[in-house]
Amino acid sequence: MKKELLKKIIETKSKITVLADESTSVGHKSTLIVFLKASVDGDMEPIAFPLDLVELDSMSAAHIKEQIMGCLLKNGFTVELLREILIGFCSDGASVMLGVKSGVGKLLQDDFPGIILWHCLNHRLELAVDQALDVTGGTKDFQAFMGSLYSLYSQSPKNMRQLSECAHNLDIALRRIGKVFSVRWVASSWRAVSAVWQSYPALAQHFREASEDDTRDSRERAKFKGLLSKLCSINFLKSLALMADVLTELKNLSEILQNRKTTLPKAHDIMTTYVKRIESFNRYPGQHAVDASQAEEVMEFKGEELRVGRSPIIDSAQFIRAVADNMKERLFTTTANRAQASVAANRKEAYNSLINQMAVLNPDNWDNDNPRFGDNEWDPLPYVKTWLGKGRRATHSTSCMARRYTDEESYFSPLWKMWKSV
Repeated sequence: MKKELLKKIIETKSKITVLADESTSVGHKSTLIVFLKASVDGDMEPIAFPLDLVELDSMSAAHIKEQIMGCLLKNGFTVELLREILIGFCSDGASVMLGVKSGVGKLLQDDFPGIILWHCLNHRLELAVDQALDVTGGTKDFQAFMGSLYSLYSQSPKNMRQLSECAHNLDIALRRIGKVFSVRWVASSWRAVSAVWQSYPALAQHFREASEDDTRDSRERAKFKGLLSKLCSINFLKSLALMADVLTELKNLSEILQNRKTTLPKAHDIMTTYVKRIESFNRYPGQHAVDASQAEEVMEFKGEELRVGRSPIIDSAQFIRAVADNMKERLFTTTANRAQASVAANRKEAYNSLINQMAVLNPDNWDNDNPRFGDNEWDPLPYVKTWLGKGRRATHSTSCMARRYTDEESYFSPLWKMWKSV
């Protein structure tokens, strides 16, 4: 199947984008998985498929770039063909991949000046959330407690079995409590927070029973008593509700961005919408926050008595503003890794130019009454620079080979010979 796709791409000279991601094999060897994205025949939607898995002997940008080129050449492409059809390179934001001065993308761009370097939007979304957590008060305590829950049940089959029994007695569908804000996508954090929200009564009952269990030592009983006190504090419940509301929106956005049918203009519109949705939480609280406020009024949540407690609370306004601001800064640009202010400004300008030019190609945006529609939105200069960067001749150039005029006598000599033979 892969051979047929590659054959079709090479024959039709379809435009391609290279997607690359580093990983580690079971044998702890560094590897690079290379994907291609292309519209094979021009009629069907672009498809992405794995091209090869390459073992890396070094993690230097030069070696990775060499391996990517070797992978492409091994699969039938030539350098001349790549200069014509390679239009983009996409990866995560690691410095070795998208570093400004000597990243893999920069090295590829030196050989292929026309390509667009692109930083994976889902990686950027994770970075936006992580940065928002770093600048918001109360998040460290929340993460530490969620981490304690994960360790408690992932490392002890006994605790997991007892929690399952509590959930069964309360007729609660138990969800697995995973890690929050780890290396996984934001949807993983949403599942962990959602699991705690849904399993709240079962967790409280298990903590209570374990804190009174004489078969456990005093240290273990005290630990469960502390977990119960933390879980049933109103501050933790409100922080949990805030995270559930925000992560629900981020999870939905992340899944849309992962959809293969999501185009860049569509992603731009959707990201703009979700930034506004998250900002709206400061004026219109989400459903989880409403439930937490109602629970605070009666100091009871899902049958469990709440207490004031002294645990830190996440500043909701600060967190919401930080998430929205970081999304604006990191998503609406071509790449979002660290760079000088001038470089970052150029990236945003390139992104806006790309979005505006793509909008002109959308028939829904066309003004049929204006025959000059799109003249101001589409800038041909970058494409002219690309043409010249590939070594092709400008229209006004006079440096081409001089035309050779054949001698008139020698040109007509076959005709004279034919005439004489008649």
